[in-house]
Amino acid sequence: MIFRIMGFDLEINIEENKRASLIVLNKPIFRSIINAIYNNLKNEENNDIVIEDNGIILKYAKEVTCINDYFEFDFKAKSIITNLYKKIEEQINIDVNLKQEIEMEIIKLGQIVDKATNGLDIEVGFNSSVALTSLLKLYSFNIDLIDGCSVLDQLLLWINLNADFKLAKLIIFINLHANFSEKEILEIYKILDYKKIKFLCIDSQSYDRINSESLYLIDEDLVEFNCSK
Repeated sequence: MIFRIMGFDLEINIEENKRASLIVLNKPIFRSIINAIYNNLKNEENNDIVIEDNGIILKYAKEVTCINDYFEFDFKAKSIITNLYKKIEEQINIDVNLKQEIEMEIIKLGQIVDKATNGLDIEVGFNSSVALTSLLKLYSFNIDLIDGCSVLDQLLLWINLNADFKLAKLIIFINLHANFSEKEILEIYKILDYKKIKFLCIDSQSYDRINSESLYLIDEDLVEFNCSK
């Protein structure tokens, strides 16, 4: 996977376990890069930032996720909840006995509803065949965060969900190094590597290169460096 910025020669190579990082010290350029990424995420297509995977340009809205706020994760997002229901349904379908038990309970529920309509003066029809997904939605499943869950724990949970639910091919972290310590970042990298998630860190401040990072730099004078060579 290649990350390109219009007007610059840098080609950032993003691979599994690559730990690619870009530092942009020129503030206006940093803002323009982040703005271009978010515009693409909103389907406002532009060629300012191009990400290619095996020669195919990624579709931001479906294949790229960008994290800028590490204090507010939307665990109730439709993409997460929809996949949560799918996972629960898959687990039920794997357990034949559990599936049969639930199907029997659905039949019983239909019989109870039928009795409830007997006292009406009008004929009432209803769908007695309830899909499992529809039944599960009655219980309003959600991601239950433990009390006192730290910012780091929430980020690690979000990364795990992204991997398990296949929400994106690429995660872009904005100013990750400004929000977490080196020890915490190594823990984040460990999960990303284990889950085989491709990611890119884009920071606006310089920092000491962390072990095994592929580091790229655009300085205040717009001079480009590949610090990994």
